[in-house]
Amino acid sequence: MAERTGRILTAAGETTYQRINSFHRAIRLPKAIFYRVFDDIPHFGYCHVTTASTAFKAEEPVNWSFYIANFSSEISETYPFFERIRSGKGRMYFAVAFEKAPGDMFKIDRSLRKNGLLFRTSDPQVALRNVLMLGAPNEAARSLVRQMDG
Repeated sequence: MAERTGRILTAAGETTYQRINSFHRAIRLPKAIFYRVFDDIPHFGYCHVTTASTAFKAEEPVNWSFYIANFSSEISETYPFFERIRSGKGRMYFAVAFEKAPGDMFKIDRSLRKNGLLFRTSDPQVALRNVLMLGAPNEAARSLVRQMDG
């Protein structure tokens, strides 16, 4: 079951990544697709799609990662990060800020919000727009994203 879930999540990640990078040549994000399936509920998991850095105004850049989950849940401020997992609401799209931790580890950056969440939605169009806004390198590119249908 976990292997099948992983294949489905990877396919969703690949499709989403292609949609992100085909929007406009000014916005190109790195491909970083991998998945995690929950050991105790192997039909649920999430897929990491891309990661980048965004400067909000004059502040230090914020590193973030974008994910797709095949469930809906609340995202907690502490581990375990997913609370009240629900399958009936389809997919969940979200981006989380992170920072480098000792060694080769990363941890959630809680400087913007306690749970590190930059956005969470069940709407794939809203997710696409949010990721493109985060990944846009300048105001001209963000202006293109604002013109998207929807």
